[in-house]
Amino acid sequence: MYKAARGRPLSPWQRKANKLISKSRYIVEQAFGTLKRRFSFFRASYMTRSKVEAQLILKAIAFNLVKALRQERCACSSREKPYKGYKKQKSDQKKTEN
Repeated sequence: MYKAARGRPLSPWQRKANKLISKSRYIVEQAFGTLKRRFSFFRASYMTRSKVEAQLILKAIAFNLVKALRQERCACSSREKPYKGYKKQKSDQKKTEN
């Protein structure tokens, strides 16, 4: 992203580039924020690069599982119709009339 300096505003193409980048950056930043907040990934817990990479991969897998579970719950709840009380069937109405 381009940043304006004091007394030097951004040019039109720099503003346009920032706008295009910001749409995808917003999604990526959300993922990193969730990793930090929910999975305590502020600092690496290990010293070697291979262990840090493994830790990142495992936390990313956990993040994706939580996200998939949350999306599945939302999809299931939207498929179910809310309970609107008991409606009498036609066969029930005939029984009560007789």
